[in-house]
Amino acid sequence: MHSRVWLKLLCQAAILTLPCSLVITGCSPSTSTIERPANYTKLAPSEDTNESEVAAAQSNRASHVQVTCTLPVKRMLRPDDKGEKHEKFLLQLSNGSTILVAHNVSRAPSVPVEAGDIVTVHGEYIWNNKGGVIHWTHASDTPRHEGGYIDFKGQRYQ
Repeated sequence: MHSRVWLKLLCQAAILTLPCSLVITGCSPSTSTIERPANYTKLAPSEDTNESEVAAAQSNRASHVQVTCTLPVKRMLRPDDKGEKHEKFLLQLSNGSTILVAHNVSRAPSVPVEAGDIVTVHGEYIWNNKGGVIHWTHASDTPRHEGGYIDFKGQRYQ
């Protein structure tokens, strides 16, 4: 196999195995580097980037299921100020899709996340054609619904 083709395949394989918030630049033996965003939050040794529950819910078009995932924040969105206030951000799955997190800040403290940060989210997943939403990420006020949370930098927001 030609050395350039081999190098290209090797670089593609490396990209697939890296966490979503890492970028390989200059993919050649002498210039390859790994760059992290300035606000990159490394996972603790005991944490894994866990997306199996939410990826399964997404592919099965499930709704009203409890999920827990640890994923990078892809992008912050404008807050929703209608009714109860929600902060919103997108989580990036390794398959390229995203999940919207709608965190009710009328019932729970705001989470100081930025794009590139790693968060653990536990809440109710509801499928939609844009990838789905996780909401109810706050403590429950009713025995009929399980509470949720967002863990970020060693602190639980619920």
